[in-house]
Amino acid sequence: MNDPVVSPISHDHSHMMERAIHTLSQLGFMLRNLEFEFVARYTDELLLFDKHAKALADPNIAARAKLSPIIAGNRHFSKYTILGHVGLLLTVTTQEAIRTLHPRKVTNDMFEQTITSRKHHETLNLFPREISPIRLSILAKEALSKFRSDYKIASFINLFEWRQSRNSTATPSPVIIDSEYSIIIDETNCFVPSYTQSMANNSTDLSEHLTATLRLNPENSDPWIKNADALSDQEILDQAVLHDLPVFISIDGSLTDDGVATVSISIVAPDIRENDIAPEWKDRIAKPLLVRSWRLPTTWGTSKVCINMAETIGFILGDYTIPPDFPVIYITDSNNARTLQRNLASLEQYTHRKQVRDIKQGIDSSIANHLDHLTQKWPKIEQLSEYHQRLYQRGERVCKIWAEANASSNAPPRAISDTESHSTDSLATRDDEDTSLDLTVCPKIKKKGSRFTFNHGMYDVLDKTIIMKVYSHQLNSDFQVSLAGKAPQPNMFVVSANQIVDNTAEQIRHITKNSHNKEW
Repeated sequence: MNDPVVSPISHDHSHMMERAIHTLSQLGFMLRNLEFEFVARYTDELLLFDKHAKALADPNIAARAKLSPIIAGNRHFSKYTILGHVGLLLTVTTQEAIRTLHPRKVTNDMFEQTITSRKHHETLNLFPREISPIRLSILAKEALSKFRSDYKIASFINLFEWRQSRNSTATPSPVIIDSEYSIIIDETNCFVPSYTQSMANNSTDLSEHLTATLRLNPENSDPWIKNADALSDQEILDQAVLHDLPVFISIDGSLTDDGVATVSISIVAPDIRENDIAPEWKDRIAKPLLVRSWRLPTTWGTSKVCINMAETIGFILGDYTIPPDFPVIYITDSNNARTLQRNLASLEQYTHRKQVRDIKQGIDSSIANHLDHLTQKWPKIEQLSEYHQRLYQRGERVCKIWAEANASSNAPPRAISDTESHSTDSLATRDDEDTSLDLTVCPKIKKKGSRFTFNHGMYDVLDKTIIMKVYSHQLNSDFQVSLAGKAPQPNMFVVSANQIVDNTAEQIRHITKNSHNKEW
């Protein structure tokens, strides 16, 4: 009599997800069908032209009576979701365009000609008295234009490259002449997405395209196609490891007050001389072998570009440049980009919620996802050859030696500790700023002098990669020490490598000043 009533377990909740999508869409959280990237972009274009689709805090909301997007959401958004009638009918429109082209292989040109045709939309007549065929045709063309533009930006169109000349002197100057740069990615070889593929497929194809375009080949001894007198891929990689250490790549970004952002990376080599009996090269200015610089667009997605975006893109360019089995030491003055890369190398330690809300949103989610994609492809240390494992181990050891060598020097009242350097909270801090210093006595000199330090909290040992944090502005642009009586820390080689890209990031901004009129 007291036995519980047995009820069969039912999993019949076919409309539960639809309700969730409908509820969230009213607040502006739109679920998109990224299995068909063009449909998602096409839907967004229609949404942007809908005068009734007012989002949260829309400035065009005129009165309290029209504040529904703030109070309970905007029901008008629902039709643009993956399950809304506009989203579904646009999927049908696109599928019909593809079907009419079969059995021929669907190319981008064929698809564009069909989907932007007024006749195609008039024949289907899927939006009578709601959206005219003319508007559907025009917005399809606009969606495709933005589609191409976004992937041009993602493939680093107008990327500049410079290579050291074979005919350079034994001690080449770290100063690079403007005319020696060449554009290596332009309209002829930038990535073009497939209009009928998913976002995942297009993103993977983009990564493979950049790998084929940018990666140095240690077996390639052919002259550089842009300059036959410049170093080949093989010569660059050979000279980069003359010190029997990992390849050193310096990264720096620049951002002006008017929002112009640039990023520059450089592979640097040691200045080793015949009469050296010890590693004297570490006290000499680094020799740039290759420089790659890029000017970012003024906006990235819906956000204005920032210095942290530029610095993080430097890690992406570095990953595409160096073969995967080569250990690397990155030199950067950005604590934020460094923190992102360190966290991405150990994502298994964080919950998915932490990854989405904190780690990848700290700078920009699309850039963070791109860097994450590359980071997950890093080979493990045990997968490297014995030679490259030895280089990596020597790199780890030399970082410790340099940190210990500077431990007895005059350190600032507050140096970066291991705990602080591994904190994701640094994403919210300003790079190179030390707010706890006593600035009451000679504040400018005191703060500038605090930059001349290097300790164990300023490098991260990751899989095949070491990130070395240095303080910027230890040198002037002419590579002279910026503060008399101070020595660059950890040494002149590392700090001058940072100054090289500081100079080239600024240089590329001037080079593109008059030619960068078009926003991709």
